[in-house]
Amino acid sequence: MNKRERELYLEYMSQYPWARASYVLKLVQALAYAEERGMDWTKCLVCDKGVLLPLSDYGPDGSAVIFKAWACSNNKCGFTIRIDKGQATFDYIERGRS
Repeated sequence: MNKRERELYLEYMSQYPWARASYVLKLVQALAYAEERGMDWTKCLVCDKGVLLPLSDYGPDGSAVIFKAWACSNNKCGFTIRIDKGQATFDYIERGRS
């Protein structure tokens, strides 16, 4: 973990102490990578607090499918966009509210 990742990790964990450490680690690695390369992230369309992070997967034949889905970085928001066989699917599952 580099210095910027550590800063982001500590900041995120102080704001969301209930978040899983493994989730936060992957999140801050992606955010630090984007900052380093000057990338802009799209704001979440539902909560307007998180950003949509691109996710990749493997196809049925084992080949990589780049940017198959996007998920909100806000742990309480469950907004996702997924592409299956050329069709975009939007989903929203509210989390963390009791």
